[in-house]
Amino acid sequence: MAESKSLRIAYGEALAELGAENDKIVVLDADLSNATMTNRFSAVYPDRFLISASPRPTWPARPRALPTRG
Repeated sequence: MAESKSLRIAYGEALAELGAENDKIVVLDADLSNATMTNRFSAVYPDRFLISASPRPTWPARPRALPTRG
């Protein structure tokens, strides 16, 4: 039988695995990496892990700004 794990742990592990497969994957976080388990990605790929302390209403614009910023 497969091991059962929480969705957030599976999410963090999957992000880290995808990061190994594709160097264009970046993770945006709102300082919740311990709760969302994105800290697994940040430990391996700190240069592709971005934390934003900006207000939530501005978050939808963040991914659109990445291509213009590099």
